[in-house]
Amino acid sequence: MMNPLRLIAHFDAFVRPEEDQPSKSAPTTTKDCFELVRSAKQEASSGTAGRLLQWIEDDGAHGAPGPSSLSYSREQLDKLTPADIAAFARKLSDPNPYVRARAARVLGAVYWKLGPDALGALKNALGDSHASVRAAAASALGSAVSNKAFGAEDVRHLLLRALNDDDPSVRYAAKQALRSAGWAGKLRAQDLNAITDAAKTGDPKVRARALEILGWVSGSGNFGSPHMDVLAKSLLDPNPEVRAAAAQALGMTERKLRASDLAALREAAGDPDPSVRARAAEALGKALRDSRNAGAAELDVLQKLLADPDPSVRRGAVWGFIYAQEKLRDADTRALISVLDDQDPEVRRLARSLLLERK
Repeated sequence: MMNPLRLIAHFDAFVRPEEDQPSKSAPTTTKDCFELVRSAKQEASSGTAGRLLQWIEDDGAHGAPGPSSLSYSREQLDKLTPADIAAFARKLSDPNPYVRARAARVLGAVYWKLGPDALGALKNALGDSHASVRAAAASALGSAVSNKAFGAEDVRHLLLRALNDDDPSVRYAAKQALRSAGWAGKLRAQDLNAITDAAKTGDPKVRARALEILGWVSGSGNFGSPHMDVLAKSLLDPNPEVRAAAAQALGMTERKLRASDLAALREAAGDPDPSVRARAAEALGKALRDSRNAGAAELDVLQKLLADPDPSVRRGAVWGFIYAQEKLRDADTRALISVLDDQDPEVRRLARSLLLERK
């Protein structure tokens, strides 16, 4: 059996320093930006490539997202040349985050044509400052891994790191990418036991990391009630980082949470640390989405957290309602309307998006 500390380190020590550096081709002046756009258009000036490049750039023209997608057949996309792919990849260095996000989505749509340069650009995009870009890059890399465009080992560690991203959409994209690659189901029982041991003993950072991994590998055939017990009990850990990791892990599992797990999460929603409360809110929302055991009690907790003094908790509460939107009551809708004038712009944006979607 692998030493638990070595196993945790296996998931953490993987990013080369140069992968965290900005691309050398990133434009720095208006002239640079103009030259980048002009050269890209020359390389992708005809047919499907030109239309895709225009679609990527449409966001940049107005500073906000345009149409959500374009549809092309595999036959059309097969005609794209390496120069076309390079033109799309360079858009990952565009100053506008919406352009970068769309470039990542286009690259994900043509995953089987990606070469080392485009894959490298997507790996770098996992460190982008904008969450939508990181999420799109994770999904794109997941498409390549899932369809065996290249080896899972090339990106698995980077996607594992993205499981700890501050933004739920990035964590979700990374989780789906890793799951679709089938890695979680292949975890050996002895490795799962080593991770469980690390979650119960040792340095707080080791415990937190082990709990996050336990949540992610809960789809393994060897994962059972004893492992769920470890997650729930860790909500009472004296270290807030460990408690937050436990709440996040319970939200990541696709297994139906037991009544005792839901009670523990409701209790964690009143934790003195805001990061624990925020993670508990998201986990309760996912439980409402996935479990028949979750209902009015969990929705009541989310309503209460919408008035939390910490903006990160209020954001977590809105995300909880987003996950649970099929179960929302009229009272929950009224509570969401009440935060449309919240002091935090992200709370307002998330609430507005959810309410518009439910119209």
